[in-house]
Amino acid sequence: MLLKNDLNRILIENAVRLNLKNFENDEKRCIRRLIDTGATVTKSSSDDGIFSKLRELFKDDNSPYYPAAASLFRNISRDRLICFGVNLGYNSFTKGAKTIAQFEKKSGKVVPWIADMDVTTENEAKYRSETFEKLLAHYSGFGINTYIMRFSNGIPEETYLAIFETLEQNPYIDVLLMLPDEVLSNKIIMAMDKLNNIMAVISYDSENYNEMLDKLESMKIINASRFTVSNGFSEKLNEEKIFSKVSDCLCPVLILEYDKDISDEEKKAFKAGLSALRETPPAPLFIINLEDDIQAVNRSISGKDISTHINVKA
Repeated sequence: MLLKNDLNRILIENAVRLNLKNFENDEKRCIRRLIDTGATVTKSSSDDGIFSKLRELFKDDNSPYYPAAASLFRNISRDRLICFGVNLGYNSFTKGAKTIAQFEKKSGKVVPWIADMDVTTENEAKYRSETFEKLLAHYSGFGINTYIMRFSNGIPEETYLAIFETLEQNPYIDVLLMLPDEVLSNKIIMAMDKLNNIMAVISYDSENYNEMLDKLESMKIINASRFTVSNGFSEKLNEEKIFSKVSDCLCPVLILEYDKDISDEEKKAFKAGLSALRETPPAPLFIINLEDDIQAVNRSISGKDISTHINVKA
């Protein structure tokens, strides 16, 4: 186990569970108290931290973010939401950030708060060996407690099962599973169902999007839809069906990423309009601009943008 369920985490979990007991009686008040709890434990009640930004989303009593959050609490296991949320809020943004800052001060080296790795047909065997466990232990030692794993098509079933077994043994790290376009087997989905520390992310543009979404939602696995912003993004992204369909999911979360060929001009135009889009979303959903949001957290911890990629060689 890379991290222990220390006393601070136990106290935070208990506070979150206590707040959620009152969810059915007063959803909005419960959501606001959860944000306040996060701001308190991360000491970001008055600064420009992530929970301060969340407060802004919920400042209007008619904010569409209230029904989006309520959808999560109604439809997904409380244990899953609590585990994933506390891992992110405490293990990453609080405990992890402090460890990273201490390491950087001592070594003079910069460390990202999240690490991004690829699982390909060339290197997948490494994830079925002790290499993966050692890699997590190594980077967790720096304070990195959240990871992104990007899966290529054609990864053997046994590799998924080995990875999920390792993640089950390390419940206090969070992992975003960027799933491939192909349909995963029921055995893989069943193994995923044992985990409370994952978010499964599927591409909105995949021809198998609906089938994979049904598989994940039938097991009430925390999930998100991913959309790639490319040149000429406005016409497609502004189609109402994208926002409305994602907002109808059990987990109304839309993750946006930039296409590698997007022009600087198009990226600038997109970023300029994103604030307004988040302030008044066209449907009740959470919008994450992955690259920029990750670097915003890096800047708050280390004062600069930092590469997050881990190269796992075959």
